[in-house]
Amino acid sequence: MLFFPCVITQEDHIYYANFPGLDNVFTDGESLEEVVDNAKDVLKGMLFSMYKNLSLIHISEPTR
Repeated sequence: MLFFPCVITQEDHIYYANFPGLDNVFTDGESLEEVVDNAKDVLKGMLFSMYKNLSLIHISEPTR
């Protein structure tokens, strides 16, 4: 099973989420619940796109 840590920050009443080590995989939301849902969707979309295009998933550093 793969785990992808997600970092969530808040700035000016907007929540931002990104996945360290995964380039261009990020999202935002107006609430914590919305940003978590959006983060799940963007990660699923990235994994599906990589699978569909038979691309390798490159992770910068292993996460412990």
